[in-house]
Formats: sequence, C-alpha cells, structure tokens
Amino acid sequence: AQDYGTARGAVLRSGERPLWRRFAKTQLELLGPPASDRGRPARLLDVGSSVGALVDEATLRGWCAAGFEPDYDACAIARHSVGGAVVNSFLGPNSVRAGSFDAVVLSHVLEHVDDPSEMLRAVWGALSDGGRLLVACPNFSGGLARLQGARWYGYAIDQHVWHFTPLSLARAVKNAGFTIVKVHSRSEEHTSELQSLRH
Repeated sequence: AQDYGTARGAVLRSGERPLWRRFAKTQLELLGPPASDRGRPARLLDVGSSVGALVDEATLRGWCAAGFEPDYDACAIARHSVGGAVVNSFLGPNSVRAGSFDAVVLSHVLEHVDDPSEMLRAVWGALSDGGRLLVACPNFSGGLARLQGARWYGYAIDQHVWHFTPLSLARAVKNAGFTIVKVHSRSEEHTSELQSLRH
C-alpha cells in the first residue's frame, strides 16, 4: 500500500467534507444511476476514498459502496462517518474478488501511484463485465496549469509522481482495455479531467 497523505491532511480533508460531497455528486452524475444485472444491488468501489465523502454520497444514492484508503488517519475519519465501509488499504492485483464491482472511481489517485498501468489493471480485474470506471486527475494541459506555471497546485512534487493530459490519460486507460465513453475537462483548481470508461 502507498500512503500519500498525512494526519494533518486528513484533518483538513475532514473539515472540507461539504466540498468533497459536492465533488462526489458531480462524479456520481457522470457515472449515472446504479445499475446491476446480477440480481444484487449495484456495487461501487472508491479507491483512495480519503475521508469517505464519495462512499457516503453513493450509499445515499442506492449504491452498495465501499472504499480503500491508505492514509490511516483519513480512513479512521471515514470509518466514523460511513459505518466502516472504508478499509485502510490500497487496491492491488488480488485485493478484491474478480468482477466484484459494477463501478470503480479513481479520483486524484493515478497521479500518486508508482505504476498507473498496474493500478488500471487491478481496476479491470475488480470490475464486473460491462462495469464502469471514472478517473479524475489534475489536467496538466489545462488553462490553470499554463497560467500558474511552477505555482500550479497540480505539480505537488512531494505527492504527485505523474502528470496527465487528456491525451496521455486516454492512452493509459485504453491500453488497460477500457473504452472511453465520456470526457469532461476543466482547468479550475480541484475540478479535473473526468473520464467515464466502460469495459
């Protein structure tokens, strides 16, 4: 597991839960309503779930939602708010049973991991046939990045290993076997390129 957060960061993220809930609503609208043809509630996995805002919101909207969060302090906050649906771990090749989830969200995760391709392969394995993936990350070619240069928040050189453009992100997810369904790009801070992808 890779731990890219801090205790102080977890507390700050907890204080910003209303903001994260708004982001969660936007992401869930891009994914669409929960849908499963397997005779069970639709299941959603939030990888890098921070303090649990997306898991909370998805549960309210009818998903059977769970999360993985490598930062212990953020995970403890999330568990307190979502009743234990967030596990202190990170998604790896054998973390979940194959085909367990109908949707997976990677919101501000790929830029942190050492091997984005390995992460995307793990997601592919976790998804059911026809499952959906939503990826959000800072837009390296966005207007804010160009305007702010070295001051751009998305550089975060102490945390971000990769910087994605819409083109490079599309290439990464296509190489992992996904088909791109929708692309939504914005350059404002904390609103990222969003891609909804389907098996």
